[in-house]
Amino acid sequence: MPGWRFLILRHAETRFMKRLYAFALLCCFAASLMAQQVQDFEDLEAVTKKGFFPTYFKGLFKDFTDFGKPFDYSGGFGVNMRSYNALGTTPRQDPFLYTANANFNARIYKLNLPFSLTIAAKNTEHSYPNPKELYNAFKRDVGNSIAAQKQRFVRFGVSPRYKWIKTHFGHRSMNFSQYTMSNLIFLGAGTELTPGKLRIGAMVGQLAKAEPIDLSLVEPRLPKFQRKGWGVKVGYGTQEDFVDLVLFQAKDQANSIFIPDTLPQLISPEHNEALGLVFQKSLFKKFRLKADIGASALSPNMRDDEAPNQFPHPNFLFQGRQTTKYKTAAEANFDYQASAYSLGLKYRRVDPGYKTLGAYFFNSDIEEWTLNLSTSLFQQAIALNASGGIQRNNLDGSKPNRLSRFVGNLDAAYSKGPLSLTANYSNNSADVAYLLDPADPVLNVLIVTQDAGISATYTIQDTTSQRQHVFNLTGNAQLVTDDVEDPTTSAFSQMLVGNFVYSLALGTSGWGFSAKANFNQNELSSLLVRRYGTGFGATKNWLEGKLSTGLDFNYFYTVTEGLGNNGNFTSALNLNWNLSDAHSLSMNWMLLSTRNTSATASNQFGEVVGTVGYQYRFMRKDKKAAAENKTGKSK
Repeated sequence: MPGWRFLILRHAETRFMKRLYAFALLCCFAASLMAQQVQDFEDLEAVTKKGFFPTYFKGLFKDFTDFGKPFDYSGGFGVNMRSYNALGTTPRQDPFLYTANANFNARIYKLNLPFSLTIAAKNTEHSYPNPKELYNAFKRDVGNSIAAQKQRFVRFGVSPRYKWIKTHFGHRSMNFSQYTMSNLIFLGAGTELTPGKLRIGAMVGQLAKAEPIDLSLVEPRLPKFQRKGWGVKVGYGTQEDFVDLVLFQAKDQANSIFIPDTLPQLISPEHNEALGLVFQKSLFKKFRLKADIGASALSPNMRDDEAPNQFPHPNFLFQGRQTTKYKTAAEANFDYQASAYSLGLKYRRVDPGYKTLGAYFFNSDIEEWTLNLSTSLFQQAIALNASGGIQRNNLDGSKPNRLSRFVGNLDAAYSKGPLSLTANYSNNSADVAYLLDPADPVLNVLIVTQDAGISATYTIQDTTSQRQHVFNLTGNAQLVTDDVEDPTTSAFSQMLVGNFVYSLALGTSGWGFSAKANFNQNELSSLLVRRYGTGFGATKNWLEGKLSTGLDFNYFYTVTEGLGNNGNFTSALNLNWNLSDAHSLSMNWMLLSTRNTSATASNQFGEVVGTVGYQYRFMRKDKKAAAENKTGKSK
């Protein structure tokens, strides 16, 4: 195909997709409004006539004391310490780690006040508790100290809740929509309000703390700007039928860190705005339509020259730059739920490079159509789940290749009496088109990935002796092939995995035993790796089940053709003791010993890890009920 014709077709496809997106956005929003029941608008009209504040706030505290106890509380805290030693090798972990966690929930009539706290610190020199190192980890400046950020971690938060009002303070996470702000942890404040059918959410706070450059390292790691953000969600509806509009913004603070002029510009401050529309509607009690649409404007460098914004980002909310990237993403589901089966159609499209600063990760440059089916047979003894569809990438034609593939999955489960079976199979074929030159023919390569697995569990229960035998066998095979004739460039790989576990519980004696064996084989081009393993374990319950101990041994032998062999031996000892209803203690110790052998050398090393944990739980006791219970027992 000539180069100019290829560019024209690609440009036409881009214009078509933009118009299609605008049309789809308009249709979805109109459909969500028309789909609302007439009663919803009658309720909204009634609220409008009476007034919002008289409807929802006038009687907010009217029945505040009409709920049980005037005050109640519960909670707990725990402390864990982990020690690590390396024998004959370079340490792979910090020598000592402290972690502490606490939670407290107070209730004043209908007002709930849950609080949580997590603290972590570490020693960098000693593998045992060292008060001096622990003190130094917390005494340093918490704002801009590199050493302090390396040695300690603090996270706290509280989320008071009363009726339809919920607030967040401290380290919290909120979810507005998957393409705007999605469960990102922030340090700040937020609220969720659901008076009647209104759905309101808001947050403001720090999304990332500043991390200055560490010049003490041979290769300084990338620094980070302090990042602040805010978001608002406004919607109307119920859990089943609703429509939400979302606005989220995040901005790096350019002056939060200092980078010397002698160093290159490693990073640039970013600015992001994301808009979202989410709606869901149930139709005729059997159908459900749901859509999630996002539009993101991301400026990789706030110092670049200003430029006009693109739709739908208004100029008064976001200042565009010459390098601002405008991307969109959408996902729609249409499901049908019958008494014996469910059927669904899903469409998803995410522009290449789609990103918001309110989420951790996105799969971008993808468009897919999938059909899903779930059903059960023979009085629900067999459950089946199947899905299939097509998927493609290179949506904007900017890559030298295009990937189109078929995605299919089948899961089956059977359970009756002592036997349980599960099986799964997936077959994903990919058609990759490599465009070496627009004027040359396209080179197509077909890649097929197949994955199959099976698991069987059989249980024998002896009610007379109270013994239980459990046999479990699992297997998995994965195969990747292509049609490339040259083996050195082939993507061929094969993996086989097999596991067998037998466990025996000896009833009232408290003893339990397990034996296991496993096999793993990986083959990639001319490399073949096989691993064989076996293990044995024993557990014992003491003091009427309050104390449990366990011992576990495992050995793995790995054979790599042409490179050498290695053996791994692991042993673990664990103890869990419920001292009372409030106190519990746990201890674990593990040893890993590795021996590597090859044609030219042999070496052996080991690692030891030990952990100790303590947990305390408490709750307010009703003195009157306790006294009555004590009196009843004395009688």
